[in-house]
Amino acid sequence: MRDAGRVVLKRKLEQALSEFGEEVSHNALELAVSRLRKRLLPYETGIDLVTVRGVGYMVQVSP
Repeated sequence: MRDAGRVVLKRKLEQALSEFGEEVSHNALELAVSRLRKRLLPYETGIDLVTVRGVGYMVQVSP
């Protein structure tokens, strides 16, 4: 994971998702992150998506 341990700005994620079609709202991004967290949970991947309030998200990988 190339961005593990670094904060990815919400704006950057919204721009990346909007390349697939329509513009993405803040709520839609938060919903997508929430769903991704729920999908990762049962697999014990050691990957955690951490919210950096007001800034974006960070991927933390447990050893």
